[in-house]
Amino acid sequence: MSPKSLRGSTTFRFDISNIQTSVEGEKHSRVRLLEGILHNLESNLNEISGAKNDHFNVLAGKIRELEKSLEDEVEQRERIG
Repeated sequence: MSPKSLRGSTTFRFDISNIQTSVEGEKHSRVRLLEGILHNLESNLNEISGAKNDHFNVLAGKIRELEKSLEDEVEQRERIG
């Protein structure tokens, strides 16, 4: 092989290596981006779930208050009636 063809072959391998490195870097970049998106989604879902649980706890408390109020009213009517 002539020195000129060796130089071209080396340059070609170097270009392929650069492309492979670039592709791998892009893959890692996209994976990190997706991980970030998934982490944010998980955080949002946890926040929504917590808010939903809080809301249901408030509703459960109101239902207990209504039950107690109804029980008290039934007792009062029984005493009167």
